[in-house]
Amino acid sequence: MYRKAVIRELLTERFRVVAPSYGYDAVPVLAHALAAHHLRLQQLRTLLAGAALIAFLMVAGVLDTLGAALLFGWLAWATMFLRRIAVLRTLAAHLAPPAAGAAFDGRYPGPNGSHRNSSARSPTSRTPRRCATAGTSPSSAPVCCGAAGPTPSC
Repeated sequence: MYRKAVIRELLTERFRVVAPSYGYDAVPVLAHALAAHHLRLQQLRTLLAGAALIAFLMVAGVLDTLGAALLFGWLAWATMFLRRIAVLRTLAAHLAPPAAGAAFDGRYPGPNGSHRNSSARSPTSRTPRRCATAGTSPSSAPVCCGAAGPTPSC
């Protein structure tokens, strides 16, 4: 399984250097593999506890063999179903669209969350802008220098 290979390669191999990962970050991949591993262990513990309860009910004479087999089959299905629900809830929480007004529009955020130049350039524009002060006095307004020359608003 992929999660076992990731955990083995990134976590348990003590004398091995992790190769650089271009295009993705290895830490979130390891975190997801560990979360899947813990979820699987929780599923197996629940299944084992249920099997012990079914065995106890069989010994006590409450369940016959057919009832125990059916109950164990249902228990195995229920643990897999609950695991799938947990995964889907986690994915829905992480992949949900951001709240209204919290979307990234590609512009540089200024102080207090406002944008420095709300009417100007598109986020894909490659023209560099450098800000400097227009004069030497501390009350001078900043001037942005772009391809078209200095503009009074930054």
